[in-house]
Amino acid sequence: ASSWEAALTGGSLTFKSFHDGQIVPPRPTPAQISTKATAAGGVESLFGLTVQKGPYGALWLRTGCNGVPKKAESHALRLCAQLAIQQQSKLGENGKIPAVVWIGVSEPAMATTDLSWMRQAGFKFHHYRPADHVQTEDAAADQAKRGLPADDLSLGVPEYVYYCWPTDKMADMVHSYATSIEGVAGLPLSPDGNRVLLVHERGNWAMAGGAVDP
Repeated sequence: ASSWEAALTGGSLTFKSFHDGQIVPPRPTPAQISTKATAAGGVESLFGLTVQKGPYGALWLRTGCNGVPKKAESHALRLCAQLAIQQQSKLGENGKIPAVVWIGVSEPAMATTDLSWMRQAGFKFHHYRPADHVQTEDAAADQAKRGLPADDLSLGVPEYVYYCWPTDKMADMVHSYATSIEGVAGLPLSPDGNRVLLVHERGNWAMAGGAVDP
């Protein structure tokens, strides 16, 4: 189990986001798995399972990644998930905010993934990522940022995403997946009507407002 623990806590696992609000590190390509490095941070491979870091310290476990041997993948998933949940649960018991544990199951790996065990371990379905899903609005720019050749097909695999909030000592902090975001904005005027109140963010002036939490 020491190799799994080292992978979960090793300094090689870091995360660098491509854009604000990103919750998912890109699926690693076979070449990135071989070099243990992606544009978004390090990646480890353990008996058919890939391990990555996500935002807010989250841990991503992925099955069915192209180029990774399938031997003992189911056992590796269980062991890694259990270790990660135990590690983060201890933080919750000590009053610290734990990190979320995510599992990304590629569509071809669904038949060999024990979903009943995942439910028993506390994992819940979060969202589905279609084939060719990209991390930015500009697919070409996303390919370039990840250092992928134009003919790379690693993004062409659908993925089912599950998560586990590892403690019952505090409320689940993972938001529901949204296909759209509702927001409100207002334009306050001064009493004499000659001035307006604006906010300056991301290099631009805009009306005061933000997303609405339903």
